[in-house]
Amino acid sequence: MSIKNIIWYEKHRPKSLKQMALPEKHLKAFASYVKEGDFPHLLFYGPPGSGKTTTAQILMFTTNCRRLELNASSDDRGIATMKGEVKRFASSKSMTDKVKVVFLDEADGLTRDAQEALRNTMERYASTTKFILTANNKDRISDPIKSRCSVFEFASYGQKELKKYLIGIVKKEKIEYDSKDLTKLIKRFYPDARTIINNLQIACISGKFKLSDVLSATTDPFKLGELLVNGQLRQMRKQWAGTIDFVWFYKYLFDRFVPEIESDELKADCAQTVAEHLYRDAVVADREINMAACCVELMVNLEVDVVF
Repeated sequence: MSIKNIIWYEKHRPKSLKQMALPEKHLKAFASYVKEGDFPHLLFYGPPGSGKTTTAQILMFTTNCRRLELNASSDDRGIATMKGEVKRFASSKSMTDKVKVVFLDEADGLTRDAQEALRNTMERYASTTKFILTANNKDRISDPIKSRCSVFEFASYGQKELKKYLIGIVKKEKIEYDSKDLTKLIKRFYPDARTIINNLQIACISGKFKLSDVLSATTDPFKLGELLVNGQLRQMRKQWAGTIDFVWFYKYLFDRFVPEIESDELKADCAQTVAEHLYRDAVVADREINMAACCVELMVNLEVDVVF
């Protein structure tokens, strides 16, 4: 199978807890779950690409459980799924001693009604069915559900750890690489490890790591920043056409663009605007429209004419 047909993020996803760059207290807790072959309801929260889903999959694989996996940010986010598919699975009788696990990825996308139905199912079938929930934003998870879970925060991987991981990937793929270019790649898309690895694969399609292939296929955030201060929303949308993940641009706006604003009051307003739209990014139906709305609000704050 060619390099183009395998998603590296999945191919090189860690298969054991030892391969995960997690806090020691997390690793000890997860190791004890594996040893016991059981665990409490779990809630993992943190930014995209921080290892939440991978850790959940490792736990499910190593405990040899029966499982139901759903993406709660898609069509599986409503009350019908919670009262139907999830409840049927939780209430079903098992012919083996295997633990039953319901894995709800991106559970912060569940509606309030769905969360209430989920709470009831978690409570009723707690002795036979365990739930693992992941979320980018734990504040979108209801307090009754959080109170029934052991909650673990996942932080972004450190840049040094990420670089070691990328070097491991290119060595396994037998790809020539330049260490400095790997560092530039990480800085361009940090902190989202998934996006970094996906772009690493793009850069290696020719069989040799070429950072220029990524730069030509992605939008320069500094160029977008120049368009933003000139109100060129139409041009910005042309530049990022086809993009489905904007975490890297929110990161640029917050870390580089906003700090350069002279007025402290205006700087605070713009920082809040970026934070609010990043908060919505995890649950909105269209991330590109949400990003455009963020830029419009920034342009209004900066008092520049917006060109639609």
